[in-house]
Amino acid sequence: MYGRGEVVDKNILTLGSLHPRGIIHFHQISRVAALTIGYVRNVPSTGWGRVGVGGDATVFRLSDDLLRPYGSPQSFHPFMRWRRGGGAAAAHVH
Repeated sequence: MYGRGEVVDKNILTLGSLHPRGIIHFHQISRVAALTIGYVRNVPSTGWGRVGVGGDATVFRLSDDLLRPYGSPQSFHPFMRWRRGGGAAAAHVH
């Protein structure tokens, strides 16, 4: 199992806008928080490497200014991981 949490404050809505020289104004700062939970299962090793199969899901919490353009985003990722096998590293187990 694995997980990851992240919180960032960033100028998202007006990112990339150009300003005339000498004009200063404040940018709206938005907050995005994300929490990812995942699991990977190793399958028996073969001569050509080690394979793991897994997936994860991420849920987000957005500041109010981002709810209209982005809604309630979520993401899901099934995956397969391959690591080169061979040598002592492939046999290392905890």
